[in-house]
Amino acid sequence: MGDLDVILCAGQSNMLLGGVGDASLAPTPDPSLAFTFDGTSVVPLVANGGAHPSFAQTYNCLTRRAVLLVPAAVGSSSQSSISDLGAGNWDITGTLFGLALTKLNAALVAAATAGWTTHYLGVWWAQGETDADYADTY
Repeated sequence: MGDLDVILCAGQSNMLLGGVGDASLAPTPDPSLAFTFDGTSVVPLVANGGAHPSFAQTYNCLTRRAVLLVPAAVGSSSQSSISDLGAGNWDITGTLFGLALTKLNAALVAAATAGWTTHYLGVWWAQGETDADYADTY
């Protein structure tokens, strides 16, 4: 199938794959160049209310490479255990980082099984307001 650049999408609700914006305003990514992981398979990324379609489309235009965005964000999560209100945290004491790595590894296996040569690039992170009230404690 070719080369596939892989980016783990993590953090809080602003990074959720569906987003909260108007999907009708989102660009439609090229289905041969922009992908996501549905928990089982690598599938084309569709226009949604999040930043993902715009990111993928811009990435494709600038690099001329296919990209796989692996969703691992958790709404209302926090970076620190101190500010964890019940949705989990990304701290070393939390479980979200491990779960994200499990999703990433499953996506890499699914992509390789589909014939892609994967290149893991890193994490695209967006954190929201859950931690704001606890900024002085970090």
